[in-house]
Amino acid sequence: MYAPGLARVEDIRAVVEAVGVPVNALLRAGGPSVPELAAAGAARVTVGGALAYAALGAVVEMASELREAGTASYGRLSAVGAKAARAAFADG
Repeated sequence: MYAPGLARVEDIRAVVEAVGVPVNALLRAGGPSVPELAAAGAARVTVGGALAYAALGAVVEMASELREAGTASYGRLSAVGAKAARAAFADG
């Protein structure tokens, strides 16, 4: 069961205890941590679209900087992304 609307540990724990199926919880900024959700009985934790939204947010900020200031201060993020891409497509 996916319970994305539950934000409090107490509510997640109550649903876990009330249903006879595994409960999936949504990790939210400012909400309970993964260990707290697990302790409440969540069988799986998801971030929903947060990773995609964060990536899109980085693209928007980078493009805005290029357009408005003509600078490129995002080198660290580019390096992290390049390293991840190399690792994802490395042999063996």
